[in-house]
Amino acid sequence: MGRLFEKMISFAADYSGAASVLYELGGLTIFCDAGACMGGYRFGGEPRGGWEKSRVFSASLRERNVVMGIDRQLTKDAVRTYEEVGGAFIALIGTPVPAVIGADLNGIAGEISRRVTEETPIPAFGIDTNGMEYYDAGQEKAYKALADHVIKEDQETLADVNVIGATPIDMWDLNQIQDCIRFLKQAGAANPAVWGSNGRLPEIAGAAGAKLNIAVSASGIKIVKLLKQKYGTPYLIGYPTGEKQVKVWTEKSTGFFREMRKHRRKSQRKCVVRRKRDLAAGGP
Repeated sequence: MGRLFEKMISFAADYSGAASVLYELGGLTIFCDAGACMGGYRFGGEPRGGWEKSRVFSASLRERNVVMGIDRQLTKDAVRTYEEVGGAFIALIGTPVPAVIGADLNGIAGEISRRVTEETPIPAFGIDTNGMEYYDAGQEKAYKALADHVIKEDQETLADVNVIGATPIDMWDLNQIQDCIRFLKQAGAANPAVWGSNGRLPEIAGAAGAKLNIAVSASGIKIVKLLKQKYGTPYLIGYPTGEKQVKVWTEKSTGFFREMRKHRRKSQRKCVVRRKRDLAAGGP
């Protein structure tokens, strides 16, 4: 038993981390497994089952599917399931089964999307988890999939601050989520959203126009840097524990929003001056 953790995979594997991010977003999540991976996550690693409903299914793959290829059967079952239960998106969660046979989950997701889409396309994507990494790697891949397939630059911005990395696997509960939202509102945020907890899919879709992103665990660090690179959104890393850190964190956040308001007022004054100058010159 002394070498247990050198021989066995993580008890909270990467596919559990990915599913925890997607759990409250209203999509259809399908584990590409025989049943055990989804069962372990759903009944052992997901505490929200008692108060939050979610569409989480197993593909129930068998040896024959693996030998002959999972594409056709998985596509057929996913389309039928979507027609029965719906969902805001379709996510295929990787397990050791598709990893061993090299299945293209993004390609299969694209075929599923084409079959279920009539007039309004829905996001469909695969997450290449394999059961051999820790949960934070799966969370990171799920956030990356949301950024690639859900965020749209022309989407209305509903949340001005995005908190990324807070899931029950990281020991975040409802009280901590509410405390985080309260801190941010006290600092000046209008509508903060916690991805995968209180944050819903339309808020994530409009993240390109957010004012600030905050990574509160290791899984959120790469995605806030990616959003900074793509959309220029500033970010913070970390979350306070204890009164002293809460004070420092709140002051830092308050200062950020204060500078944002100053910059916005300065821009508005420049626009007013420019408009007056154009009117005086006889412009439209």
